[in-house]
Amino acid sequence: MKSNKQPIKGADNNEINSSRSFRIRNRDESKPLVAHDIYWAMTRDLIDPANAICSIPYDNEEVSRLEKENVLGLGSIKLYVIKTKTKDVFAFYFAEHSLNVFRLHEKKFREYDVTIQNVDRLMIKVIACAVTGEEEFLFERRRRIAEYPAYVGHAWAGEMVIHQI
Repeated sequence: MKSNKQPIKGADNNEINSSRSFRIRNRDESKPLVAHDIYWAMTRDLIDPANAICSIPYDNEEVSRLEKENVLGLGSIKLYVIKTKTKDVFAFYFAEHSLNVFRLHEKKFREYDVTIQNVDRLMIKVIACAVTGEEEFLFERRRRIAEYPAYVGHAWAGEMVIHQI
């Protein structure tokens, strides 16, 4: 059966890969399209929100600079865990640096000489709130927090239920 789909054309009348919302000319296609590419295009008014499918020129050096400087702050907030003095109980925090976590934990719970670990790998885990029973991904909870460092809650070993202590 033949498809009746017509190829999508950009502003330059060249065919556009319809699996993407826009195509960037002169861009290294072996590199995946990332947030800094889109940010760069948007800050230069190269993307028309009314017409999401368009073709735009590309400045590889400028986008590389944006990525190196991490102007979007991607990956700067990490998930940390502290093994508390209570057996098999862990405190979870979002912060940019582990030192911020140590200071907040010390202030909040008066626990010193604790071990802090970066556990970003758990960001994709679903956790449940002990009070409401609602479940969410940790990365979703991170999006809702406006100020860091932030206390997430405590959990017992092997459980993905967060308790506020």
